[in-house]
Amino acid sequence: MARYGQRPENALKRANEFIEVGKPARALDTLQEVFRNKKWAYNWSESVLEPIMFKYLDLCVELKKSHIAKEGLFQYRNMFQSVNVGSLENVIRGYLRMAEEKTENAREQSAQAVIDIDDLDNLATPESILLRYVGIVFDIHYIEHD
Repeated sequence: MARYGQRPENALKRANEFIEVGKPARALDTLQEVFRNKKWAYNWSESVLEPIMFKYLDLCVELKKSHIAKEGLFQYRNMFQSVNVGSLENVIRGYLRMAEEKTENAREQSAQAVIDIDDLDNLATPESILLRYVGIVFDIHYIEHD
């Protein structure tokens, strides 16, 4: 985690840099620090913090960190429930949409994996291959001695 408090707009830029180099967990930590730091969190409008929250939730869904998403949603709710309920509603609906899309993609991949497997009963296990090989060797040996 960051040892210092960043301004929210700088945190979003830094998080995008971490994502570009393939470190989404570090990006999530950077964004999480924005909502933990009380110095900045309550001084910014929803127009600044809403895009940060969407990126934060996107990373939570990607990394399967629902408990961290829940913590961020609580912080966001505390900041904006009395000021702008519409922003809170947009964020929650966006989170649900992202989670449903991720779930649907996983379901489609799972269905495709099942289609790719012809028959679960006819899988070639090491034991079946060995038994088949032993049977062929036995048959060849039996034919040669007759």
